[in-house]
Amino acid sequence: DAASVAGSIQTAYRRLNALEQLGLATVYRGQFQINRAARQPLHFLEKLIPSLLSLKNARRFGRKYHISDINFLKNNLPKGAFITLDYRAWELTGYQYPKDLYIYVDDIEKTSGFLKINGFSEGTKGRAILLQKQPDSKDSIEQVYLDCIAKGGRSVLDAIAIELKYGDQLGVRGR
Repeated sequence: DAASVAGSIQTAYRRLNALEQLGLATVYRGQFQINRAARQPLHFLEKLIPSLLSLKNARRFGRKYHISDINFLKNNLPKGAFITLDYRAWELTGYQYPKDLYIYVDDIEKTSGFLKINGFSEGTKGRAILLQKQPDSKDSIEQVYLDCIAKGGRSVLDAIAIELKYGDQLGVRGR
């Protein structure tokens, strides 16, 4: 299907590869899925790309796979780190109970090493998620809003709640 739009199969795969690197598409066994975040206006998409890249390169950690993992990380936040997505959206809106703890850190390797020393292991089911801080990342309501839209799923509802409650503090608004 993509070849007819792109003009050739090679062009379609080249474009899908570029979208996949930005976190806007998933390609698996010749099939692809476009992230809903890609359906935003171009000026908004430019602001969204750092969030998409951070989420694409996120690393999950767990120790007991329980709330104690999250409490440990919250009590031992690295300097310059800040919380986003579920827990921060919960603080801002009180709308949806948080599920995972997403944290922006300056040095993801150093922080992951710290977690591993403290009994955490890296995998796909951990509830503590480390995100690499991008140059544009800042601890703000707008950052949480952009992250929610970039993540998609239930986080879109958090983004809507943030926009309704803090719309005057947002520099950009998604569709």
